[in-house]
Amino acid sequence: MVLDQARGSCVWRLRVGGDVKTSGDIGGTRLQPDAITLRPCMWVNLNAWPFSGKRDAVNENAADFTPGEYVIFGRYEQDGDPENGLEPVDWLVLNIQDDSAVMISRYGLDCVQFHDSYAPATWEDSNLRTWLNGSFYSECFSEDERAAILDTEVDNSAAQNDMNVLRGDENSTTDKVYLLSYKEADTLFPYSYKRICIPTAYAASKGLTLEPDSGSCSWWLRTPGPGIYNREIVREKGDLNAFGKSVYTNFSGKPDGEIAVRPVIRVDMTAKIFTGE
Repeated sequence: MVLDQARGSCVWRLRVGGDVKTSGDIGGTRLQPDAITLRPCMWVNLNAWPFSGKRDAVNENAADFTPGEYVIFGRYEQDGDPENGLEPVDWLVLNIQDDSAVMISRYGLDCVQFHDSYAPATWEDSNLRTWLNGSFYSECFSEDERAAILDTEVDNSAAQNDMNVLRGDENSTTDKVYLLSYKEADTLFPYSYKRICIPTAYAASKGLTLEPDSGSCSWWLRTPGPGIYNREIVREKGDLNAFGKSVYTNFSGKPDGEIAVRPVIRVDMTAKIFTGE
């Protein structure tokens, strides 16, 4: 390698058009190949770990998960182009307890009605719960990934609600996939800006109501609102809304309603898919 003694710079090769001289000018040189420096270049995916601050959970030791980090687990349609296949799902680690981690999807993954008709619906009986633990669960996760998702005893008592909403207890449920309650959303996201959710292109295309400036959306909680036909939500700007939204809406052109879904799962950090053992 030849160095410019004054600048400390070198000549480096271009694939066409000559070389870059020690002065920074581009032109031909008569140097031998071993006197010219190579500067490799490449494209990188900024959504990949470590650039994005998220990592592929399947290829990492789950014992290292920490609350507040993003991990990749499962695949779901997100970019609105089904022809290019499913996209990896980003999850936010909410908390760690013993050998399990509770995670919520980073984005609003879909737009689904809470129930399939305008009728009183508990979380236990809702169409959304059936969909999350059926179609979504089967489509989003591989067999090995499903084996790592634990059953969660979901508390649907009045204690999970806003203290000003006078509704009684609902039956507890056992779920693979569920939604946060009002209390959990308030505790796990103590500031409204942390609750702000951006939907995927796929979810947005199904009729979500979006905040004009940020493109953020509302998302469902599992707890009941003050009326028997309502469920609580997180609004577009991250504020908790105890009045909520109707479990079913029949807006023209919005068969799936206008509220996003952020699924919650609890995974076994000692599962084979994480440890490889």
